[in-house]
Amino acid sequence: MSISEAASKLSQAVDQTTETINVVERAMKRPKTAIDLAMEKSPAKMSIAGDASQATIAPTSLLRSRLALHLGSKPTSN
Repeated sequence: MSISEAASKLSQAVDQTTETINVVERAMKRPKTAIDLAMEKSPAKMSIAGDASQATIAPTSLLRSRLALHLGSKPTSN
């Protein structure tokens, strides 16, 4: 692999990472929807989180849920 190929791949990875960060930031800033609230209280989430670990797992799973909903509502540009 040449230096120019490596630089091109690195640039593409940086662009994708920047895009992901922007999507996450937008998802975190938007108001919660009824779906977000329902997912926070879902039996599946409650059983996974459990009583002791809920405080540490909940913020991560909420972010993943909101990001999944955000990405699912927009067509990708690949």
